[in-house]
Amino acid sequence: MALRLLCNRPIFHGLDLQSARFVVAKACGITIDGKWYGMGEEVPPGALTPYALECEYERPLARIDELTYALTIDGLREACEAHGVTLKKAPKVPTVVMPDLSLLDRQELSNLCVVYGLDSDGTVKQLRQRLSRYLGL
Repeated sequence: MALRLLCNRPIFHGLDLQSARFVVAKACGITIDGKWYGMGEEVPPGALTPYALECEYERPLARIDELTYALTIDGLREACEAHGVTLKKAPKVPTVVMPDLSLLDRQELSNLCVVYGLDSDGTVKQLRQRLSRYLGL
């Protein structure tokens, strides 16, 4: 059975690093940016560089595994479930980027008003005030 599981383990270079999710696969855990992650916890996206991901994923270390593969291993699946890690990804909270309104010209301010569903007519000063009120700046 162990041989079959090793054969099913995805090759690192075949993984899409933009969408792949990794979990800690070893009981000893892993420390990333000063925070310790235990077995079954998800590695935060972007916490490791692609090279570091490869080093931690490949043998002989193999301290992390790709989530879909990890859920096929009994003990690791239970550890993932204990930490609430599932294939269903949590809804991503959109990050709001606060633009520097003083650097934008009238056309850019007008386009930004359209994006936020605001009235895009008026002078530069009026558009900046409208956007400032809406964005809470």
